[in-house]
Amino acid sequence: MINVSDSLLGGIGFGFAGLLGVWIAQYLGRNDASLEDGPAQIPLSPWLVVVFTAAIGVSLTAHHLSPMQLGATGFFLIALVAAATSDCAFGLVPDMFTLLPLAIFLCASLLQHHYEPLLSAMVVALPFALLACFSHGRGMGWGDVKMAAFAGAVLPPNAILFASFLAVGATFAISRISRPSSGTGVAFVPYFASAIGMVLLLGSGF
Repeated sequence: MINVSDSLLGGIGFGFAGLLGVWIAQYLGRNDASLEDGPAQIPLSPWLVVVFTAAIGVSLTAHHLSPMQLGATGFFLIALVAAATSDCAFGLVPDMFTLLPLAIFLCASLLQHHYEPLLSAMVVALPFALLACFSHGRGMGWGDVKMAAFAGAVLPPNAILFASFLAVGATFAISRISRPSSGTGVAFVPYFASAIGMVLLLGSGF
């Protein structure tokens, strides 16, 4: 049975987490300029992010996740939104939004003798790393690889597999439709973040 008050609190909490991620990216990147050869900027509405992440919070709470799972997902969501916002605005995915939270999460897991997140992060990051190598960082950047590793550490294999295929397919299709100019890449993390969000919204993230 769905507890309405708990779902409402989950929505408010996750909506704030999404807004916090946007604010952090905007504040830390306020003096940054977009790379000349980076991907084109993507307009991103903070309030759309709030609505989307709030809906995720309602869905996850309704699926009766434990407080620890909700906390870990909220922490992951802040970093994910911050990375997507930065990629949209500047074409960059700073390590503080990927490697730093990944290190914190893995340390917490290892202290509890949970080694699966480390293995999962390595397995998920490998194909993205190969794409980054073969494309020389153009088709797939190393920031994307680091975000994939973080997602792999947090999410179950079925969820990250589905989100990865969805994001790669969407990025490929949109890049073909928009046909970016020569030398201009396509920001991948916003599509990856959206795909992960859809997985969580559908309740199949855990």
